[in-house]
Amino acid sequence: MQIVILAHNAQALADRLLASIPSSDIVPLSDSADALSGQRVRDLDPEIVIAEPARLTKLWERFPSAWPHVKWVQSTFAGIEVLLPYARQRQFKLTRMNRGFAQPMAEYVFGHILAIRYRHREFHALQQIKHWDMRLAPTLNGQTLGLLGTGAVTTMIQTLAKQFGMSLIGVNRRGLKSGLIEHAVSTEQLYSIASQASIWVNTLPLTQCTSGLIDRRFFSKLPQNAIFVNVGRGQTVNEADLLEWLQSNPSAWAVCDVFCEEPLPKSSPLWPQKNLVITPHMAAKSQPDDVVSLFLENLAAYTEHQPLTGEVNLAQGY
Repeated sequence: MQIVILAHNAQALADRLLASIPSSDIVPLSDSADALSGQRVRDLDPEIVIAEPARLTKLWERFPSAWPHVKWVQSTFAGIEVLLPYARQRQFKLTRMNRGFAQPMAEYVFGHILAIRYRHREFHALQQIKHWDMRLAPTLNGQTLGLLGTGAVTTMIQTLAKQFGMSLIGVNRRGLKSGLIEHAVSTEQLYSIASQASIWVNTLPLTQCTSGLIDRRFFSKLPQNAIFVNVGRGQTVNEADLLEWLQSNPSAWAVCDVFCEEPLPKSSPLWPQKNLVITPHMAAKSQPDDVVSLFLENLAAYTEHQPLTGEVNLAQGY
């Protein structure tokens, strides 16, 4: 059984795996798909691929008939949308990273929320002109945090919100309460609940139902000084509507770590928007030890024909 690793840190992942399964046929490929020769690709016939989704899709774009016997792809990232067409066509199992994200995601989210509420950027500017401003910041205690997507990645966000004395509402596909969520609605009811939270955090996956879901109708319902944080998928947000909302509501803020096109083009009108914080898709990155741990757990299940952790429902897309 051949295992190919297609990732920028392929050798590091291979070294960790070989320490646990030393007799395995593991082939690390850290070159980009454009740099791989056709002969190198044809020489390999993996049953299992561990891959960064974009690298694997680019390889199959260049070599459509390559690796026809793949039965399982373990993504090193949480986002797997670009692999879905291949998984459906080739009928292989697809698993995504679903661990190691909760804490860094929560740190990112609340780090930015607190920086905005406590006016870090403004105070730094006032410091430069030696101006003492005694206006108090509103506490998070008693405010409501809305979660667009209530999956495992939000567990620590929920915990911290409760520690700050916040109420929690959520939106998910079926409107089910989970974790510490006090009230939840389905995505179809999103606009009816939008006004009930002063801070919204988007962690929704990209599906047919969520593409462009967060639009003018949603933003128009938000309180005037609302904060919107997007750490889900860029394509779930209508960026033109987001920009319009920010421009018409100078007391509102948005923090975006993901975008419809990445890297965000220099021509994007989002860059100069003063009440928008832009970060380069770094809120929560997969760590090598987490990738290896999940893969080894799934490999044991795979060989025993048991369900895999993080397996994607190809019909639903997540």
